[in-house]
Amino acid sequence: MKGIKIGILLTAIALVALFVLSRDVSPVRSFLTGALGKDSPKTAAEAPEICMDASGNRYKTVRIGKQTWMAENLRNTRFACADSVQVQFTNGIERGPGVPFFDGQPRAAFYNNDSVGSNGVIYNYSVVEHCTICPPGYRIPTKADWEVLIAQLGGGIEAGKSLLRGGSSGFNAGMCGRIDNYGSVTKGRLGFWWCMDLDSNSNQKKAYDFMLTPLGVNRLLGQDVRVGNFVRCIKAE
Repeated sequence: MKGIKIGILLTAIALVALFVLSRDVSPVRSFLTGALGKDSPKTAAEAPEICMDASGNRYKTVRIGKQTWMAENLRNTRFACADSVQVQFTNGIERGPGVPFFDGQPRAAFYNNDSVGSNGVIYNYSVVEHCTICPPGYRIPTKADWEVLIAQLGGGIEAGKSLLRGGSSGFNAGMCGRIDNYGSVTKGRLGFWWCMDLDSNSNQKKAYDFMLTPLGVNRLLGQDVRVGNFVRCIKAE
């Protein structure tokens, strides 16, 4: 009989705990989650925020230090652009100085025209400069945002390694390549993502991008605005 009473009491306690946890408003929740051996969600990696772009694509995000980044490359193909700018989807395979993607007009494309299982959409800087392409509440990162990201991860090559696909940061950066006047290039060898900032030290119009290698080497470089890079949006906070 005593064993039955104890069993009933333990069942009642468990039900009360589940009720409190489901409410998510009581300070008792923190105590109970610890007492039950479950950590409360403190990071995006444990309880990722999901954001959605204008095309309806949903993205996982990751919290790294004080920043929240998309953990996937942007795939948006619906753009809200200033000054009646029209973005043209072009061929990601053609190469040569006269190819449509490399004419300086707002262009987007898939690497090697592969939209199936794609690593995202490649955009030239004209799209980044004139159009809203990130999900609501997110924006194109600045050069300073990338610098903060690397600093938060310890700097240098080790920080770069943690950004790689499967790395400890959860950023999951792949070597997805880019598009330039040679067409779709460097996949498997390099990854490139746009910054919002123009390079004021160049006589030619250039914008910064973030480059990453499979070994974790990372650089912020001024690049010709006609090239196409991938985009990782950062939460506006």
